[in-house]
Amino acid sequence: KDPKVYLIAGDDKRALDRPLLELRDKKLFTLKTDLVRQVVLERKGERWVLEKKDGKWVLQGDEGLKIDTEKVEVFVRPTLWAEAQSFEKEEATDLKPFGLDAPQARVRLSDEQQTEEIAYGNEAPHDRIFARVKGKPQVVTVRSRLLNDLPQTKQDLLEKEKEDKKP
Repeated sequence: KDPKVYLIAGDDKRALDRPLLELRDKKLFTLKTDLVRQVVLERKGERWVLEKKDGKWVLQGDEGLKIDTEKVEVFVRPTLWAEAQSFEKEEATDLKPFGLDAPQARVRLSDEQQTEEIAYGNEAPHDRIFARVKGKPQVVTVRSRLLNDLPQTKQDLLEKEKEDKKP
C-alpha cells in the first residue's frame, strides 16, 4: 500500500483543529420565529395553548384576555434561537438523573408544517439546565434563563392596563 500524505496550510490546520463541540451543530430548533402559529406551554400542572391569529396571540379557552404579543415573543424568540451549551449524554435512555422524566416545563412550538418541543429538567452547573428536544436522543444543557424567562401565570402574558389620565 502507498499511504498518501497531504500538506495543508497552517491556517487550515488551525481552523480544523478544534474540539468536537465547536464543530457540532448546537442549534436546537429549525422553526423561524415569524412563522410560529402555536405555542403550548406546560409547567406546574398547567397547560396553556396560545394561537396566533391575525398577528395577535390568543389564549385558547380564555379568548377574552388581551395577550401582549411582545410578552409571548420574549420567550419564544430565545427558545427558537437556543443552542446547546454542552452535550451531556448522546443516547439517553434513563432521563431521571437529568430531571427529564418529570420536566419542570415543556415548550412546544408549531408553524403550519411542523412542531418542535423542548423539555427542561434539573439545574446543571454554570447557570444551565438539562434539556431534551423531542425526537432527539441527546440530553443537552442550555442557559437557565430559557426556563426562568417563561411566564409563571396567565397575568404575566397580559397587556398592561392603560391608566386613565384625569385632568
